[in-house]
Amino acid sequence: MVEAWRGGRVILAELDLLAMGPPGAGKGTQGRFLGEALGVPWVSSDSTVSALRDAGVSVVREPADMPWGERVGFVTDPEGNLLALAASAGSST
Repeated sequence: MVEAWRGGRVILAELDLLAMGPPGAGKGTQGRFLGEALGVPWVSSDSTVSALRDAGVSVVREPADMPWGERVGFVTDPEGNLLALAASAGSST
């Protein structure tokens, strides 16, 4: 839950943010910044893959550092679609 002051009113909101963009666009950096600024958790591809595995999701490939600077892991959804989970390399916590 995020609380923000806007125009004399307090606004409460549930937030699910997903940063998407090309490698090196700053998704990991901005994710950390937004998490700290808004007081919401920021998660990495490693912790997300671990939580999904614990929930019974099929992990196709463990997260690994890619040459383009991201850490990428692969899982499948219930219908068998392949999903890639990516974060800036070095953000495995």
